[in-house]
Amino acid sequence: MQLLREMARTAVIAGTATVISNMQLLRGMARTAVVAGTATAVSNRVSRRQGQRWAEQDEQYYEQAPPQAAPAVAEPLAQLKQLGELKASGVLTEAEFEAQKAKILAG
Repeated sequence: MQLLREMARTAVIAGTATVISNMQLLRGMARTAVVAGTATAVSNRVSRRQGQRWAEQDEQYYEQAPPQAAPAVAEPLAQLKQLGELKASGVLTEAEFEAQKAKILAG
């Protein structure tokens, strides 16, 4: 009989230890879930805020005035004069001069 009581007491203690162990395990799992959930929420918020900042920068970029048009091309006579000077100074060969002159005169 005493042996039976001792076995019952051991079973109760073992069962209690198992319940406590399971509760600690569940508590640890719950803590991990809370930490992971918080980290995900923070990460998502940071991503949204950064995306909004980038969108604002893009809007500012595209709202700026378009670049100014390039200055008008010099008159063909001035261009021909400059080509003549380059040929006379030896920068352009006769063939290069003639090719550029033909482009200018073609318009």
